[in-house]
Amino acid sequence: QRDTQRKNDMGRVLTAVQKYQANNRGNMPSIPAGVSGSFIDSYLLANGDTFSDPDGSAYFFWEVPISYGIVHRKSAADPVGSTMIYVLRQAKCDGESVKAATGANNIAFVMMLEGGGKYCVNN
Repeated sequence: QRDTQRKNDMGRVLTAVQKYQANNRGNMPSIPAGVSGSFIDSYLLANGDTFSDPDGSAYFFWEVPISYGIVHRKSAADPVGSTMIYVLRQAKCDGESVKAATGANNIAFVMMLEGGGKYCVNN
């Protein structure tokens, strides 16, 4: 059930990116590592909304290169108690994985699921 909510939250991230692009001439948002920033605050937390993992931890956005190889839900580099949402630019989903995509406006978001596997969404 928590993984279902996580998938819904990833859809919410994608919708926020699309709204940002609509308001900013198709440009991609800057998504700094962390739990806040202008994109997160203005598009995911607008109108007092909350945005956190159903296990109670914060979602932590972390931009990584496509060559990074996402293998863990949490790692030593992850902030303690956070659920990672990996941000990959010039990438598209390929099932649970990502592959390189041409064009500066391609972005993929990947999250590790509690029940196993990864969930990927892209614009």
